[in-house]
Amino acid sequence: MSSVPTLTKISFFLALCYAIYSVRTEVTTRKGDIETISRDLDMLKNVLTKDEAVLNSERTLLFKAENKYARLLPEWKDKTMKEGDFNVETIYNQVSRRESAMQDRTNVLQSKIADLHRAEALEHYGDQEYRVKFNLVIDGERHSFVVEMAPLELMPHSVNYFMKMVDAKVWDGTIFSHLLEHILAVEMRDSEGHDKGELFDEKGIGTMAYPEHSEDYPHHKYTLGFSRQPLGPRFFINTQDNSKFHGPGGQLIHHDFDNDGDPCFAQVIEGQNIIDFLRERSVAAKTNGVSHEIYTLIESIRIIQ
Repeated sequence: MSSVPTLTKISFFLALCYAIYSVRTEVTTRKGDIETISRDLDMLKNVLTKDEAVLNSERTLLFKAENKYARLLPEWKDKTMKEGDFNVETIYNQVSRRESAMQDRTNVLQSKIADLHRAEALEHYGDQEYRVKFNLVIDGERHSFVVEMAPLELMPHSVNYFMKMVDAKVWDGTIFSHLLEHILAVEMRDSEGHDKGELFDEKGIGTMAYPEHSEDYPHHKYTLGFSRQPLGPRFFINTQDNSKFHGPGGQLIHHDFDNDGDPCFAQVIEGQNIIDFLRERSVAAKTNGVSHEIYTLIESIRIIQ
């Protein structure tokens, strides 16, 4: 019985040692966790610092862009813009208003040009249907096809522009190239590769005033259209339906407005088999990998009654 207090003391001492060991172990574990969390916080702080720097840089660039964009408008030209002044809705409304005004002015100018070209065509070529004949030389043999112009009420600028070129005989001795399958593209050069651009300059023939287009005269197969780079005087013949590709929205990269389209101004009404044959030459040249250029000589284009 006399040993009981001693055992109690020993048990208490052992329990105390275990408790101290457990606490120290827990403290060590917590310390490791705290150090890990601290490192993570430091890393997060560094990331946030970098992100904040990037964000500030992006904010500065955005402010500069907003400033430049706003100064394109007369309302903001002489104003000193502060950060936060740029109101997207206000600027959008201003831009929309100006674009609408520009479109209205453009429509008025285009209408006046169309009226002038309609009157000029009537004066020089009469009020009948306008037709021209393409005379070609294919493999040493002469062939031809007939093209009828679009109605003047639909495409006055384009029709008069083309008729003036035919009247000036600038396309005589030029070529159709066979580099593409969906169109036959005319080139401003002869069969020997000589550029005929000077002849167009001598005749005072430049590019078109605007990309005249009518939904009532789309780029169907066998129709003629003006190239967009630049807008005329080069033209092409559609060997398939290209109404989507050459119509509004088909080549936005080349158009100033969404509703712009490449001018389509005439159609082949006689000799469509010639167009089919020329397209076959294009397809065959591409399929067979012909190394030299394939072309067809346009001997002349003449206005016919």
